[in-house]
Formats: sequence, C-alpha cells, structure tokens
Amino acid sequence: VLTIADCAEYKSKRIRRIVLPEQIDISTTHMHPGYTKGSSDNNIAILKLERLLDFSSDASAACIWHETELPNDTLRTVGFGRSDLNTEHFYEGLNPATKFRTSKVTAQNKTSCRISAEHSPFLKRGPTPEHICVGNDFFLVPEVCNLAVGGPLYAPIYESNFRHNFAYGLAQFGRDCGYGEHLIATRLSSHVDWLKSVLLPEHRQVDSDSLIFLDPDLHDGDRCYAEAEQEGRCVPLAKCTDSFQSFIAQSNVKFCSTTSVICCPLDIIESNEQRDIKSDLDDCPSIVNQLEPSGEDGMLVRFGWDAGDKYEIGCLGSIITARVVVTTVSCLGPNKPDVVQLLADIEDDL
Repeated sequence: VLTIADCAEYKSKRIRRIVLPEQIDISTTHMHPGYTKGSSDNNIAILKLERLLDFSSDASAACIWHETELPNDTLRTVGFGRSDLNTEHFYEGLNPATKFRTSKVTAQNKTSCRISAEHSPFLKRGPTPEHICVGNDFFLVPEVCNLAVGGPLYAPIYESNFRHNFAYGLAQFGRDCGYGEHLIATRLSSHVDWLKSVLLPEHRQVDSDSLIFLDPDLHDGDRCYAEAEQEGRCVPLAKCTDSFQSFIAQSNVKFCSTTSVICCPLDIIESNEQRDIKSDLDDCPSIVNQLEPSGEDGMLVRFGWDAGDKYEIGCLGSIITARVVVTTVSCLGPNKPDVVQLLADIEDDL
C-alpha cells in the first residue's frame, strides 16, 4: 500500500494494520530515506502487508504512472465533506455527518499553481518536479470537500476495451480539495527507482507493456490461457511459485478469481509436478512409516468409466505417491478413466 510518509505514523507510532475491505496486519513500513518530517520532499512510504489482498472483494489495485508527463490534465482526488452540503435536494435540515467523495481537479503548472498561506511553509522553494499541483480556480463553501491526505491522484486509461486505473500522485496538503487554492501531491514517477528498490530488489528491466489481469470468472482447476494464448490451468499460487518471479517479470500475468489463484502455463505445472513426484518417491519410505497401518492392500485402486447410470469398472492400479497411481497402458485403453476408487472388501488370501 502506498501513502505519504506523513501518514505512516500517528503520534510517533507506526500504523499497524489496514481494516477495509479486510483486516490485514502491516509487516513492514518503508519510509523514503530522504524524507524529513515537516517537509514536502520525498514524502512517500510503502506499507507491506503480511498477506495478499483478496481482489475478489471490493479491493482493486492501481497501476503506477512512470512517465513525467501526465496523460491528461483532468485527474481525480479523494476527500470527505458534510452530507447536507453535498446534495442536490432542497434544504431538509442540518446533517453534519461526513462521507467520502471524489472530485475532479485540473493539473496546474508552476506559474498557475496557487498555494494557501497556511501551506506555503511546506514549499519553501515552491513546487518542484517532484510535486504535482492540481485544483480548480473557483472556491467551495467550507466543509463541502476536505482533502483526504495520503489519498491518490488517479484517472483511468482505456486500452483495447480494458480500463486501467493509474495513480499519478499522493495528496499531501491543500484546502477544500484544491478548490480556490490548489493542492500539492507527491509525483509517483519521481520515485519509481526507489519503489523498485523496495518492492523488486532483484528487479531487471522488463517490457513496459506488461500487465496483470484478474478474471473473476475463472476458478481453481479451470482451463485458461496465459501469455500469447499459451494454454494453462488455474492453480493456487504456491503450485506456480518456483517460476512465478521470472514469469511475472516478463509476462502479462492473469489471476483467476483472486490473487491467490494464478493462470499457470501447463509446462510450468508439469515441471513442478514432476519435481514433486520425484520428491514424493524419494520420501516414500519415511512417509509410509509415519502412517497408520492399513493392511497390505491399502495401495490398490480400480478404474471406472462413466456408462450413464453406472461406472464400468476395469482393471487395477497401485498408489505409489499421494498424487500418482501406476497401472499398465493396456489397462487404460484409448480413454482416460472417469473415476479412481480405493479397492475395498478384499477376501483373505487363497
């Protein structure tokens, strides 16, 4: 999670957890080494979570804009204001309760940027290339919109019928959400190298067109297509982990329903399964010794083929690992079996 360094601490104590959409503890807080309390320079922090957010909930991620120039002049910021001052209905009585809302703001240059006297001491040199100045020239009634400090300056970009949300900056200060007198934000593109040093310590240059997708209609076990129509299967992240870092660095990665299930290319799955099978075979004696005794025939299974109202049971096989059964090629024939059953009710030896 990105925020400004001013927000990473409260009364000299580090923020411990995020609460919405789910409660997750913060494992590590990284504040920019060039940050000084009370200064607008290098005002950025990274909060690393103990586990992944579930993007199937209301949470979603924003991409970081890497370029110095903004793609357009209209951005959005987040604020909160009184409910009774943010309504199109006629007056119905006072309601001082506040709620969050977004507001459109316009990018300003160094000449047009207008900062309130209250906030000028934080910008002794004026706005620098590290800052984004945004706002609107007309004023608002007080308490209509108060800036949510640390929130993003963001706007979507549409490409090939996909909507990609990009974050361009992190709001530092500004009265009335930048109306009348403008707001200042930390420009994220100025800190890309530092972000990579923390988030990708072994980073190597990758294709700037790389993207991460989440398909809510795909679930664990479903067939899917990874990069360049490469056939894959949705599997838990752990089953694709060995190749995941190199895979994510050079591919358009696709998650299935949540960020804990990934569309993994079949060749990676097969490679990992072969490795796991070898490990299981090597560990077989020690695994068996830890199991409860089940008799000499506990490894036997039989294969069945769906015949409509019943299964046609064929020949037998033997369990050799937790994931592998062996039998003869002639037993299986041209079609894979539909079911594998443990063999029960075996008579005593002849």
